[in-house]
Amino acid sequence: MDFNAFIVAWTMHDFTQLKKKLTGNGFAFSREGQSEHIRVTVPIERLEVFASLCQAHLNEPFNYVDIQFSGQGKTAVVFQEKTFVITSPEENELVKQWAIGLGLPPEQAEWSTSY
Repeated sequence: MDFNAFIVAWTMHDFTQLKKKLTGNGFAFSREGQSEHIRVTVPIERLEVFASLCQAHLNEPFNYVDIQFSGQGKTAVVFQEKTFVITSPEENELVKQWAIGLGLPPEQAEWSTSY
């Protein structure tokens, strides 16, 4: 199973409900070790569905979920109001600056990339 998305439990409200919705929509996930965080399998063609489920549960505008599509050379970053698909370092920097402008601490604007 290619778990390419990482959801940090404390960035979500009603995390149990989100997990139920993910299961109900056919997304496979696994707990990250002993923590409550989960890794999810997100095919690129289901990004919009996954993003809308996460957006309904993100508890701050600057919290995010990142998804790596390494085979396609893309990284998606899902925020409460917007989803970015990043394909270059320049795009990545623009998204980081946008998120910092929302209130994300600069040290947390460091997601993995697959471009």
